[in-house]
Parts: sequence; structure tokens; C-alpha cells
Amino acid sequence: MSRRAPALTGAVLFATGFALTLAAPPLAAQSVNISGLSDVSFGALRPVNDARRAQSLCVFSDLPGRGYLVTATGSGAGGAFVLDGGGGADLPFAIEWADQPSVDQGMPLNPGQPLGGQTSTATDATCGSGPTRTASLVVVIARADLAAARSATNYSGTLTLVIAPQ
Repeated sequence: MSRRAPALTGAVLFATGFALTLAAPPLAAQSVNISGLSDVSFGALRPVNDARRAQSLCVFSDLPGRGYLVTATGSGAGGAFVLDGGGGADLPFAIEWADQPSVDQGMPLNPGQPLGGQTSTATDATCGSGPTRTASLVVVIARADLAAARSATNYSGTLTLVIAPQ
């Protein structure tokens, strides 16, 4: 008999000044759980290098092997990862994922395509004991896209993360 848990979704909201807000309420008694998402601020950006911000978070899986997959979709057409600046001013970004904490590079995620083969080291569903951080989410805005962005423009968008048992 197979056991399937509902997927958990967290939203990433982009706001003025390239601030990044992440939220996902922890769920009790699930096969997978994500917690520890927090705001990411890019601050003032210059198109000298890619803008790269990472955060460590916790993914829990109580399945044998502790496996999970992650899927990301953006608020652009077809789930694309773009920030909308209004009037046709879009600012694309990329998402990377690593199943280890405290890293600033990961596997690229394509919109709507699951990245499987991820493993959690979490031993507690709320990550309150044992490892409190087990994965990294990395948001990247390419230098060329920063150079093409309109100055004094407020960009916004949404990124949805779905963690599912595997």
C-alpha cells in the first residue's frame, strides 16, 4: 500500500527594492514538511555581477530514505520566474536548490519541473531538534538582466515551492 501526503506549498513574494518574502506554515503529521523560510533582501543592486542570495531552511521527510522532490513555479506566463515591473518591464530570475544547508549554489530548477533525488537529514517534523537546517534555496538575478532593468522601478512576483514525498 502506498502512502501519499498532500504537497506543501510556500509562497515567495518579491517587493520593492528586490525584497524577497517567503512563508510556509508547518503542517503536523505529514510525510513532508518545510520550515524556516524567511525574507531575503537584495538591497541596492549594481549590474557588476549576478545578484545571488541564499537561505538555509528545513525540509523534513519521514519516508524511508527521507526522500523528497521540490517543484517551483513563478508568477510569469507558464510559471516563468519573472518579476513584473509594470508596463512590460519584466526582470527574470533563476532558482537553485541544494539538499544541504549553508551553500550558495545548487541545482537549477525549471518552472513546474520537479527536481527529485533530494534527501533530508531532519529528524523532527518541525525541525525543532536535530538538524534545524537541511536545504538551501538560492535566488539569482543575472548581471545582464540587472543591467537591462529599469531604475526606480518596483518589481514584484510570486514563487511557489512544492515539496512532495519521493
